[in-house]
Amino acid sequence: MIRLHLNDHPLVAAARESRFKPHPLLQIPIFIGIYIASLLPTILPYVLFLLLKDANAPGDSAMDTEKLIILFSCALSALVVVLYCRFAEGRSLFSMGFVRRDAWIHYLRGIAVGFVFFSTVYLALIATGSVTFDGLNSKASLAMLFLFFFGFVIQGAQEEILTRGYFMMSLSTRLPAITAILISSFTFSALHLFNSGFGLLAFVNLVLYGVFLAVYMLKTGNIWGVCAIHSVWNFSQGNLYGMPVSGMNILETSLFSSSLVEGKEWLSGGAFGPEGGVITSAVSILAIVLTLLLGKRSSE
Repeated sequence: MIRLHLNDHPLVAAARESRFKPHPLLQIPIFIGIYIASLLPTILPYVLFLLLKDANAPGDSAMDTEKLIILFSCALSALVVVLYCRFAEGRSLFSMGFVRRDAWIHYLRGIAVGFVFFSTVYLALIATGSVTFDGLNSKASLAMLFLFFFGFVIQGAQEEILTRGYFMMSLSTRLPAITAILISSFTFSALHLFNSGFGLLAFVNLVLYGVFLAVYMLKTGNIWGVCAIHSVWNFSQGNLYGMPVSGMNILETSLFSSSLVEGKEWLSGGAFGPEGGVITSAVSILAIVLTLLLGKRSSE
């Protein structure tokens, strides 16, 4: 029988030592408030960009700059969430998964897992004829690839800190950890509700993806790995293989070019990207099972 031993997990135990443990019925409105508060610091950089941008700049260049500002400003959002956990809930950084021991090893391992995870999805898309590989993108810029990589490092970490490090672990102070995993995964998916091309299958896939990341975080005993997986998944999807990232189109800055095959959007995900197709459903379920079977829970 597959067991994760969630309720005696060191991170869960640390979260349950917090000073403020809101009732489960209050957790959702509090989360919404924290989410909105975390977005407020990102408004100023975006407004400054709109005011100062060069109207004569090429359209693609302006859009790339706009997307990079959004990605990098996620650092401010993450800071708001960490400050709430530390000073409002009185939680330790450890309870959010910020474990010092072997942090870089876990992060590098997460990079490998994220790359293999999405590459498996992409190769399956090619094999099923739902996507065609069009070779190198002549418009690709090495400098822009580096900027987008570090932008996604920040953005991926911000979403993991918000949904796993904060919300899931805060829920686990009052609820069974498996319930915390499911609620946080559904919430993570709902955050993408207004993204271009979002649909029912995309919602289901993002729930599955959230469950995988939650299980991986608890198996490894830290947040570093899932931050890396999330970031590299997004970067590989958009900037390596040239696919939409949860409805965001960054095809002009991708290393390779890919094209969707008409009529097979149920496989490729269409405008939302691979996260909206059944290929990702299958690979996500496989990833959850493998993590449960092969992973070893860290007690550090």
